[in-house]
Amino acid sequence: MNRPLLKLHLLDILRNSICLVAPRFLAALNPNFSAICPHITSKFGFKAAQKSSALPSKASYARSLFAKTVFFGNCDTGFFGNMSPYCRKILYRSCTKTISFFKQSKFQKRSNIKAIVAYEGTGYFGWQKTRMGPSIEEALEEAIFAVTGERPKIQAASRTDRGVHAQGQVINVHLPPQDINSFHAACNEVLPDSIRILEMHQMPDDFHPTLSAHKKEYRYYVCTSAIQLPIYRHVSWHYPGTLCLFAMEKKAHEFIGTKDFSELAGRRETRKDFVCHIDDCTCHVLPEGRLCITVTGNRFLYKMVRNLVGRIVYAGKGTAGRMCAPAHGLHLHRVFYAASHH
Repeated sequence: MNRPLLKLHLLDILRNSICLVAPRFLAALNPNFSAICPHITSKFGFKAAQKSSALPSKASYARSLFAKTVFFGNCDTGFFGNMSPYCRKILYRSCTKTISFFKQSKFQKRSNIKAIVAYEGTGYFGWQKTRMGPSIEEALEEAIFAVTGERPKIQAASRTDRGVHAQGQVINVHLPPQDINSFHAACNEVLPDSIRILEMHQMPDDFHPTLSAHKKEYRYYVCTSAIQLPIYRHVSWHYPGTLCLFAMEKKAHEFIGTKDFSELAGRRETRKDFVCHIDDCTCHVLPEGRLCITVTGNRFLYKMVRNLVGRIVYAGKGTAGRMCAPAHGLHLHRVFYAASHH
């Protein structure tokens, strides 16, 4: 039998025998195993160890009990007792992988941690991980791995594009219970200077940054003065010239309500439902020749806000046309949730 087939065969044996040969292995991972999986405990006729049993380190105890005791000579069965060193090595590695799986599975209680993140997106290829270059998601994942040694799935309220910034991006991760304040401080210590976690809270299990969100608020900054201060060059669109604020506000008001926004969707939009509800769309004058366009809605299509801003700016210039505003002027300002998920 070749090695790949042998390994598959041994893995199958491991899967079928794990609950029979190592009842305390599962208890070592979670003392409440019998309460979590009563159908397994009743079928195989064993009870998990109680919390007062003072088991040592879960992974080390399980590895020594399950791997060394069973696989290395203290088993009377012919298969395990007469196993060659090579086969034992394969089973030992399989056991280690199984331990890692159970550590990160439902057998161990994990906390749903919500974090509010701010970042300057200038040097990143957007939120989502990509082979093209660094991303916000990847930077956060590396920071969490440096602190906890785990790479949990990170979910975000909005997958911002390349160059877009955020002051109120919301994410969540599922991790073993730990001190939130220490974890918060440790993550900020290892994160790049362009990314910071502003707040961190433990949430109910049903919280999801996207599905639980009621609405989002985006802000777009435009500089209309002849010379833009250098400190704004990465966070504000320099569009020199005179814009009519009244015309811009009139155009912005046209977008309020529940409408089909398919004309404002980018070419890469994959969703077939183009109906969105815009609660508010306003224009405000800021010092130093700058404007802020604020858009609040329940959902947004790909490049929808930037296309909307382009039409508002064109209206202020007195011309009709379509234009997608540059990404670096867009900011995810806030994500709104129900009171129970704040």
